[in-house]
Amino acid sequence: MARRHPDSRIEYNDPWWRNAPWTWLRFLLIVPIYTSYRRRADEQLKWRLAFSHVSVVLASIALISVVGATLIVAAAIILAPPSSEPARDARSIARIIERAEQRELLTDSELSGLLIAIQAGFIEPSRGSGNLRFRLDFPVPFQYLETVWIVDKDLNITTASDARLAGTTLLGSNPDAFAVSYRAIAGNTDLAALSEVRPENGVIMGAYPLLNGDGEIVGAVVVEKSRTAVPQGFDMLRTALLAMGEIGVALAVFVAIPAVPVALITGFRRAGAISQPVAELAEAAGRFANGDLNARVAVRGEDEIARLESEFNRMADQLGESLDEETAHRSRAEQLLAANRQLVSNVSHEVRTPIAVVRSHLEALIDDPEHVEEFAAIAMRETDRLERLVEDLFQLTRIESHLMVITSEAIDASSVAREAYESLAEPARRENGITMICETPPEPLLVYGDRVRLVQVLQNLIRNAIRHTPEGGIILVSAEPAEDGDGVTLHVSDTGSGIPEEHLPHVFDRFYRADPSRTQGRGSGAGLGLAIARSLVERMDGTISVESDPGEGASFTIRLRQVGGQ
Repeated sequence: MARRHPDSRIEYNDPWWRNAPWTWLRFLLIVPIYTSYRRRADEQLKWRLAFSHVSVVLASIALISVVGATLIVAAAIILAPPSSEPARDARSIARIIERAEQRELLTDSELSGLLIAIQAGFIEPSRGSGNLRFRLDFPVPFQYLETVWIVDKDLNITTASDARLAGTTLLGSNPDAFAVSYRAIAGNTDLAALSEVRPENGVIMGAYPLLNGDGEIVGAVVVEKSRTAVPQGFDMLRTALLAMGEIGVALAVFVAIPAVPVALITGFRRAGAISQPVAELAEAAGRFANGDLNARVAVRGEDEIARLESEFNRMADQLGESLDEETAHRSRAEQLLAANRQLVSNVSHEVRTPIAVVRSHLEALIDDPEHVEEFAAIAMRETDRLERLVEDLFQLTRIESHLMVITSEAIDASSVAREAYESLAEPARRENGITMICETPPEPLLVYGDRVRLVQVLQNLIRNAIRHTPEGGIILVSAEPAEDGDGVTLHVSDTGSGIPEEHLPHVFDRFYRADPSRTQGRGSGAGLGLAIARSLVERMDGTISVESDPGEGASFTIRLRQVGGQ
């Protein structure tokens, strides 16, 4: 019968025993216990581990039973072979008679009754006494006895379990026993030599010397058996099974009953110690899967579970770093996309103005040819502005995409500062009325960088200072070792109107202009110069920063690695 799991779309068949005719069996005690165990074992690892402890105990009992029974049967066959069994029984009977006669416990008339009792199985050898002990004998003494005789030194039967044989000669009563009896009277005590075992001929005979109180041989005990008591064939299998059963019962009583509760308690404790870290690991994995990237587990010990916990933490760290990197890349991509949108908007705005001016003056030139020189000059100026914008955009793109080659070699920062100063000092004085000053130490300041690009950056900063410094102002260009001793700094400072504090974090952004009014009517750039300067300095492993107080000017600082420094 197929059923549908309540939490699944999959149908599954009932176990075969549910639909069996004897369904009532599941209501027995063992079935609910097994069902409960299976349910718990499927849900919790500690139940399976605890059951494994009990299984080891039970399996050990079964194994000991099998091995013990095998050893007992093997020992019986080795220590009590069928070929010496009759003589062994005769020896035991001789010992009983000798002890009884030494203590004067038997009369001649009672001796016959003793033999009859032994032959009937009412008497067996003494097994001693003492504490309770486990015992399993192979073969059973005096088993399968047919007749027991006592013969004198002349091999005459003096006493027998069969009273009709008393007074006869052994040779006349049982010729097959004559040889072993003769050896016994002669003093031979070898059990194999004193036994005659030929089951195929129906001969199983044995004898053993009988001694008086002085140790002298006075006769012999002779036995005849119907079969040997040592198990063989199917009897051997049955005996082994009985031995295993007896050993198993003894172990169950003395070992299993106290050991199973101990195994359960120990098993649950050990299983809990093992399953608890696994449960914590599963819980941490679940939290991590649900978005808790800080989920970690405590590592205890150095075993396999501890290594698994360490690997989980390492995996979580790496995955968390990967997710952080992915988030950073996504954020960077979004920023770049936004920047590109802003760039397109800014470029469109910057290009639209000069194009509109050029178009309007070309139209005015058509309508008013007399002002051709004035209109052509304005159109040319706007065309130059548009050309500079395109060149700056092209240069910035090449820098940021690493298409522009930037060298890193030892150059003199003082020489670079003087070169930038000398190229712009005179035009600034003549055209803008601005005084420029250059301060550098007499000794070289060697730094790592690209000389051409560093001069370009300083010239860019100086031009920016000229645009924002009023007539009569001062611009200072300097180079010096850094105050903290780490590298070399180059400064471009002016006495202009300064930059408001809220604009300082954005002055190096593309197309950003803090305040167009600061240009004092000298024209303004497109807001790309400082962005180009920052990109070039960073490509030389340097930094660029700005400080400014409104109304007191601004100061741009470039820091580069010094040759021979850290």
